[in-house]
Amino acid sequence: MPKYDKPIILLVNGSTFSAAEDFAVLFKNAKRGKIIGTPTGGSTGNPIFIDLGWGYNGRICTRHEKLADGTEFIGVGIQPDVVVEETESVIFGKDNVIEEALKLLN
Repeated sequence: MPKYDKPIILLVNGSTFSAAEDFAVLFKNAKRGKIIGTPTGGSTGNPIFIDLGWGYNGRICTRHEKLADGTEFIGVGIQPDVVVEETESVIFGKDNVIEEALKLLN
């Protein structure tokens, strides 16, 4: 099977958690393409749930991982190569993050 060798861009934001963040780690370590957006959520998932009482609860990540170069991302997030903040323009059909990705691909 032929290898796909065209440019690839991964879009991330603060809602990128769990398996999606694990994928972002592999993508970044492989240096296969650019990551665009805002830092990921900073948790690989696998939380332990704690009842704090009075209707509140907390979650703590129970799995410790790092990037291949030793960089910590738990509690910090994976830093994108190109930071692009999402705007409310997406409500009107204009996604500035995707537009930036397309500029980089062209």
